[in-house]
Amino acid sequence: MSVVCLRYPYVGGFEERLHAHAARLTADPAAGARELWTYLEVRDAARAALLALEVPGRAAHTVHLCAPEIIVPYPTEELLRRYHPTTVLRRPIPGRTAPVDTSAARRLLGFTAQNLLGRGAVTPQ
Repeated sequence: MSVVCLRYPYVGGFEERLHAHAARLTADPAAGARELWTYLEVRDAARAALLALEVPGRAAHTVHLCAPEIIVPYPTEELLRRYHPTTVLRRPIPGRTAPVDTSAARRLLGFTAQNLLGRGAVTPQ
């Protein structure tokens, strides 16, 4: 049997959770440090689960999922330096790129997040 372990970040719909969560983390970025400011919209989370059910073969896989950009309007590297100062960055992380390797999701499931918070949806106050 094939087993796919999906590693989800903060998951929610735009209206009921994500916009409010983005506003909270924009005001207090420390609150999102544990999840690396990543998110996934609920429809993308469900689609990933369905794709995982179709993986053929007999193997176990771990797949990280998230939107390609973080939920707050700050540069990712700046946040990592401030809230995870001992983390070694192995490559540049431009702009608001999510600091999570989702290549297994693309390779194994053909998955990339499609439902994204718009640029500038939340601005710092």
